[in-house]
Amino acid sequence: MSQVWQGAGWVVGSAATIALVIPKSDGDESLIDRFDLGQALYKLGRTDTATVVWRDLMDARPDFRSICIAPLLDAYIIAGETGKAHQLIAQEPEDGLRSVP
Repeated sequence: MSQVWQGAGWVVGSAATIALVIPKSDGDESLIDRFDLGQALYKLGRTDTATVVWRDLMDARPDFRSICIAPLLDAYIIAGETGKAHQLIAQEPEDGLRSVP
């Protein structure tokens, strides 16, 4: 991998590397895969990358907002990015957060 992608030079010296690869598609399956990718990144401690995945997903499909907002808020709070959490809450309709699972 370190010879294929310029951002993976660190792989050469790593004890273990996990590659998460999802197919590129515009269908709903791909969107669910992207949400799952965010969850995997989050569980691996990559909250910064997970938040980017979930924000992009919400921008691409506003109907996924209700699915993404709870883990996104959690990630922001854990990362100490309370300002981003407040902004996200401020963007919600008045009753939007009450419907978060």
